[in-house]
Amino acid sequence: MWVLAILSYYEVAKDVQPLRERVKEMQKAQMKTEAELSELSELIKFLDKELKVLKYSYQQAKEDLANLQEQAGQMEKRITAASTLIGGLVGEKSRWNTDLTELGSSRSMIVGNSLLAASFLT
Repeated sequence: MWVLAILSYYEVAKDVQPLRERVKEMQKAQMKTEAELSELSELIKFLDKELKVLKYSYQQAKEDLANLQEQAGQMEKRITAASTLIGGLVGEKSRWNTDLTELGSSRSMIVGNSLLAASFLT
């Protein structure tokens, strides 16, 4: 009876031993996979933080671009207004030069015109 029990234990142990070795191999593989998972989780956290920083930088750059475009539009309007004003003043300059010439010629006649006007008043 004892021999039969030993034989039966041997038959079970013969089937169980490869399963135990397979469990050890699978545990090693699990440990290795968990280590890789941990590394990848850290990498994901790092990349997520970097992505947040880049998104913030992108948003800031986008706002800066919008502000600069608005300022450029305002400057363009100012330049157009200044050009129009300068163009108008060029016409005024020529008119003022003409008036200056006329006043210069009138100046030489002012004494005679004053005497003529005074003679009508008396």
